[in-house]
Amino acid sequence: VGMNPNGGYDMARRKVIQYDPFVDTVDEAGGHGTHVAGTVAGHRSVDGKTESDGTEDGVARAARIAFVDCGKYCGEGCGSLSIPPTDHLMSTGRAGGARLHSASWGSSFVRSGAPYRYDTQARNMDSWIFSNWDTLFIVAAGNDGRSGMRSVGSPAIAKNGLTVGAGYTSETAYDENFVVDFSSEGPSPDGRILPHAVGPGVSIVSSQAIPSTVGECEPEAPDALITMSGTSMATPAVSGGAALVRQYFQDGYYPTGARNTSSAASIDISGTLVKAVILNSGQQMTAKIRFGQVDSEFYDHIQGFGRVSLADTLRIKDHNDIVARVVDKVTVNDQDSVIYKVTVNDTMCTGKELRATLVWADPPGASGCVSCAVNDLDLTLTNDMDTSGQTYYPNGESSKDYINNAERIIVPASAMVDGHVWTARVRAANLDRSSQQFSLIMSGCFLFDGYEGDIGFAAPPGAAPPGLRVGSALAAAALSAAYLLLF
Repeated sequence: VGMNPNGGYDMARRKVIQYDPFVDTVDEAGGHGTHVAGTVAGHRSVDGKTESDGTEDGVARAARIAFVDCGKYCGEGCGSLSIPPTDHLMSTGRAGGARLHSASWGSSFVRSGAPYRYDTQARNMDSWIFSNWDTLFIVAAGNDGRSGMRSVGSPAIAKNGLTVGAGYTSETAYDENFVVDFSSEGPSPDGRILPHAVGPGVSIVSSQAIPSTVGECEPEAPDALITMSGTSMATPAVSGGAALVRQYFQDGYYPTGARNTSSAASIDISGTLVKAVILNSGQQMTAKIRFGQVDSEFYDHIQGFGRVSLADTLRIKDHNDIVARVVDKVTVNDQDSVIYKVTVNDTMCTGKELRATLVWADPPGASGCVSCAVNDLDLTLTNDMDTSGQTYYPNGESSKDYINNAERIIVPASAMVDGHVWTARVRAANLDRSSQQFSLIMSGCFLFDGYEGDIGFAAPPGAAPPGLRVGSALAAAALSAAYLLLF
């Protein structure tokens, strides 16, 4: 790409705006880092400047990358991993606008024999994200799934990241509703739902590294592409989706699904909202292929919140008719509640579930903690017209969730009645400080065109919803990446 690998920024670059040579400046032939970078943001350019269409594209082909090199290549079959301190790692790309960090690496408890515990690496990541929750850390679960449960690596066991498992695609032996056998399984050491989500990770075609060669583009160069499998491959696919979520809000597609080019329509969303949108989109998967077929369901140790499908949660004009309402950067005080109401409307769409997903960046737990949750928020959904008083709870439970800082409720479409009002309540049940900020998305068939209190602050419970207000955005110019050798 012609980038000077000195760790500095060059915002004029088409694709790689920063290369931090923490270990070295090379990738091996057919290298892991080049492949995953192509998946997240690849787009053909023979000279590194002028773009043209090829046979394959990355998920977010117009995104740019800030890259920290953490893998040392010392010949075929020889390599080592050297991870920078967390602040160094996560600061890569930040000054260039990067707010997504895609990490196809990690430490394996299974292969190292180390105790399966919330370790210092996970704690440090949670601490950094708690202080910088505008950023989302997206990380590979690991490839130790053949060992069964409790095989997720670190820092994928952290609370505040988005941990990705690997599934098949419609072009492989099984379809996209099956998890591949090697995909590491949860739960976390303290029982949290892991992996969070599943992306395509089998037979993924992407860029091939050919060191010391330029212009090696498909379809002219037969070696331009290579096929790989792993949670390393699933992670950049989900990261590319996360970049598209950010673009959706920055480019004014929210809430109508049609682009609004006014600067007033641009919203700079937090990493916790990106995570909430992705988890809200999750679709039920069928099973894991391991010594036959192992059945799986939502919130289990195999699929978590399910297969990512953004078209099932964000409205796109002329493509779908689902309605979404988001709440971001809102504060709730300890022991207080914030409520959000939507009214079912059959003229918008019909036959869809009502979903609500809550995410917050939790303070770090203590290394080795048995119960690692610190701040406890509770999400519930109720039908204001239901005289039975039924309350819907998150994550498939019949009561509150004490341990996860990502909570999702799905109310079946059969319970949706035109004109009925549904209330989402976020309650700060037990905080270690005076308040906690959170993000929330609701999706379904309801009438909504934006409320002022949803972005940046919340109206008190019972207040009439004011008019539309969306904040100005600081555009993300890059994606940061730590694409290494292990997963």
